[in-house]
Amino acid sequence: MAIRVMLVEDDELLVKRIENHFLDSEFSFIVDVTGAAALDIVQSAQNNSSKEIHLAIVDIVLPEKDGLLLAKELNTLTDIGVIVLSSRDSQSDRIAGLAQGADAVSYTHLTLPTIYSV
Repeated sequence: MAIRVMLVEDDELLVKRIENHFLDSEFSFIVDVTGAAALDIVQSAQNNSSKEIHLAIVDIVLPEKDGLLLAKELNTLTDIGVIVLSSRDSQSDRIAGLAQGADAVSYTHLTLPTIYSV
């Protein structure tokens, strides 16, 4: 069974890099580039076991919705794991992500150990 991941990232090159990195793994990705629909997609998928999403990877900076707010909503309204992506390697981003309910914060270099830790 594939592990379904909601990837919320507006950088198309990074999306392709992440998808290619995990191409031969058990992960399948659903991509939302704005963050606006991510919560609705995750919640509607929770009612369908064949479309259930197991993990959300959320960029902090999104065009239509704040990634930290989305992480908080996902943490509050679902039971899926949340990883926050940040392009800045700063302590304040790590603290903010974890404070909003993220299970992990990654600095663009997403690895299998980070995903499995959630």
